[in-house]
Amino acid sequence: MSTQTTTWTWKIVDGDMVRSYTNSGYTTVNGKDKVRQDVAMVLSTDTRSSTGLGCNLDDSIGLDSDNPASAFALVPIAFDFQMKVQTGMNRLMSAQQGYQSDYRPNTELISTSGPVQIWQIREDPRNFRWSLPVLTVDGRSSFTINGSTRG
Repeated sequence: MSTQTTTWTWKIVDGDMVRSYTNSGYTTVNGKDKVRQDVAMVLSTDTRSSTGLGCNLDDSIGLDSDNPASAFALVPIAFDFQMKVQTGMNRLMSAQQGYQSDYRPNTELISTSGPVQIWQIREDPRNFRWSLPVLTVDGRSSFTINGSTRG
């Protein structure tokens, strides 16, 4: 009887590793939960110099909001935001294929991600919410990641 080895990582909640309910170690995630956490981490962190993973999404918003000329920037904020997300997702997909790809189940492999939607929060236009649909190779484990960023 053989079992297929899969990749896993530590479960992270609010930036902290999660202890097991028996307090005998830390909780791990794999499959759909792992890819959801991987995508959320890439979208919510600065680009790491060691791996190139991350997006620096906060850098797209409000860099020079006091300057009226920033409204006429060469790269509009939404386009810059979308490009950072796409670059981050491409790097994550490349890392999935280049690192332990034989052990990754189809529930963990990203097939594609849809266009990110971004909109201002009405109560405070310096803040934005965003949403990104992610399609896994198996199709049944697809999900949407939602987040927000401050200018």
